This record gives sequence, structure tokens and C-alpha cells, in this order.
Amino acid sequence: MTNTLSITPYHKRLVRATFWMVEPKADEAARSFYNKLFEISPELRPLFKGDMKDQGRKMIEMLATVVRGLNTLDVLAPLVRNMGRRHISYGVKSEHYHMAAAALLYSLKEELKENWNEEVEAAWLEVYETISDIMQSA
Repeated sequence: MTNTLSITPYHKRLVRATFWMVEPKADEAARSFYNKLFEISPELRPLFKGDMKDQGRKMIEMLATVVRGLNTLDVLAPLVRNMGRRHISYGVKSEHYHMAAAALLYSLKEELKENWNEEVEAAWLEVYETISDIMQSA
């Protein structure tokens, strides 16, 4: 687990800059994320009961909230913990977070294409691990 309230300023900048590149293609990014997630872990598909397009929009909105809140993680943490509690009620287990990380990194790489590199991947991984640690602390 990472130090839950510590993300390097450089990584915050990289995540913000690349997220704003992906946001205009949010529907495609969300579709790519869920397709990859269900490819990696088909057993997770039954956890998603609603319209996947709506689910994708919610995921991108939450990602935007996290990206905007990177400088105020202490303020964002209660919201993220609540999201973690909801995920538990849906049947999400701690091992599922690793699968979601792989799907997220895959979908970001697909959307960012030539703007994706090892530094960007490290930044997103640091943010994802920090947020998932906060979620799982709930």
C-alpha cells in the first residue's frame, strides 16, 4: 500500500494533463475499460447490473472528481471512502482492485496512444494505488 495522502506533484501534473486529453473521448475510454476488465475477469460481469453506458459515465465522472481533487486528497478522502463502502456492498473484493488497475491502465494507454509512456503509467499507477488504498480503508 502507498502512503495514502502522498502523490508527487509531478505525477499529479501528468495525471491531470493526460486525463484532460482522454476526457473528450470518455465514452470510448469507459467502454475500453469495461471490455478489458471483463476480458481479464469475466466473473466480475455479474456485479454490473445497470446500463453499462451509464456506468461508464459515472466512472469517468468519478475519475474527473479524483483528478480535480488531487491537491486536496484530505478533502476528497471521505468521498472516496464512501465509494469504497458502496463497492463492498456490490460484492467488490480487494483482489478486484488489481484487475481494475490493469483495465484502467490499458484503456488510458489505448486512448492516449503516443502520449502514453513509462512516466505517465507510473503517475497513473501512483494515483490509482493511492485512491484504491483509501477506498479499501473503508
